[in-house]
Amino acid sequence: MIWILVFIYILILASELPMLIKKRWYREIAVFTVIFLISVYMGMVQFYNWPFYNPLDYLLPIFKDYAT
Repeated sequence: MIWILVFIYILILASELPMLIKKRWYREIAVFTVIFLISVYMGMVQFYNWPFYNPLDYLLPIFKDYAT
């Protein structure tokens, strides 16, 4: 099952990155790399059921008092 996830990530890289390199859009490559690495991490968290820090667990009770 993990191979399907890896294959999808390779397809995304193969389809997006060559165009960015060809056009020399280095800022877009940096943004793409950051978002891509976050998505790889999130995919691994979902696949392996790793614990994940959710900042909303701590922020929602604080803002709940302001919403009422």
